[in-house]
Amino acid sequence: MRSYIVFCLCLAGIGFLVAPRSPVAADDKPDDKAALEKRQAERAHAEWKKGFLPGRSQMAKRKNGVLLEATAKIVAGKEGDEIRLDWTLDYTGPRQPLIILMPTLGDTFGQTKVVFYAEDKTETSLYEYELPSLSWPVPWAPFVQHKELFLKVEKGKKGAGTIVVPVSKVASFYKEGWGKQFKEPPKELYLQLVHAPFDRGEGFGGLDAWTGEVYSPLLKLSLDKLKKW
Repeated sequence: MRSYIVFCLCLAGIGFLVAPRSPVAADDKPDDKAALEKRQAERAHAEWKKGFLPGRSQMAKRKNGVLLEATAKIVAGKEGDEIRLDWTLDYTGPRQPLIILMPTLGDTFGQTKVVFYAEDKTETSLYEYELPSLSWPVPWAPFVQHKELFLKVEKGKKGAGTIVVPVSKVASFYKEGWGKQFKEPPKELYLQLVHAPFDRGEGFGGLDAWTGEVYSPLLKLSLDKLKKW
């Protein structure tokens, strides 16, 4: 699991465009300076976000015939709120039917991940959380242990499935890492499904499954129905 903070300030040399900051007058009062710097940080973050978020969605393209689409919403589960991520895969390439490892957070060695972006209440930073699929504990075993994890999509059809993530799992990550910023739910929460299968199913008689990397659009998750963070 990999995580880091995406800051919208002090990013010279990394390639992010931020709004220039105006100098603070030397005779400004400390409170005035703090308020001015806060407004400048908010404006800079807003300008940066205008490029970053659409840029993530632009990664959602058909790759070698495969298109990944998804929707997400918060639903009530037996043990608390859950994020329900419904996905579809369709294929227009020449190798019909499509055989592909399905998107799942099960034992597929990180070949699928859900990436979250949470904006704190200051509206000056986005924080990223990558939640990858699990790894099989036996290092000498085939990558994928269950043939049923491979999906067959006939021509003109769509493969579909659902990934469920407990809200408590996402909240725990942000609270443990940045408790002050995320004691309460984030101002905004985005997520993106990334599927990058490299397993061709050779352990199951040579399925010759599709390999590559596809992205869902970036999804903004409504927190209106969230009962507990």
